[in-house]
Amino acid sequence: MYNAHNVILIAAMTPERVIGCRGKIPWNILSEQRFFRFMTLNSTVIMGRKTFVSLPGPLSQRTNIIITHNTTFTAPGCEVCHSLSSALQICPPEQPVYIIGGQQLYTQALPCTETIVLTTVDVHIDGDAYFPDINQSVFQETGCVRVIGTPSYTIRCYRRRHVFTDMSSPA
Repeated sequence: MYNAHNVILIAAMTPERVIGCRGKIPWNILSEQRFFRFMTLNSTVIMGRKTFVSLPGPLSQRTNIIITHNTTFTAPGCEVCHSLSSALQICPPEQPVYIIGGQQLYTQALPCTETIVLTTVDVHIDGDAYFPDINQSVFQETGCVRVIGTPSYTIRCYRRRHVFTDMSSPA
């Protein structure tokens, strides 16, 4: 399996964990979009087919990998895979790997994720796609930035907790 230290989930959600509504992100915040671009530039992004279809095309200056069960799906400028494990196997080892959505892929990728970069947008919108719960015993918040605007939002970083055992003690 791919080195988990390079797999990063990045998402924006409402306080109710909504990440999408009818195939679209239900807000348009330029500064948050710029942050996403800054974070993912010159890296690999892995997304589900529905997420890709919601975009105007491949994300520039990034390696785009799309996961779909549809064996006839093609997307010029992108790699297409049929599982998360096959997508991770073709990732360039020198680049960070960002999982950028949607709901099903976030849930699948959580076990192999080292870092989560999660923006909570201060809006209350009904949706049909949600970010999974973060298990606080597995992930620890390591940083937080509040951005004041219309709407305001908070960016939190979580890192996987690692349990180390004392190897010098007799078993």
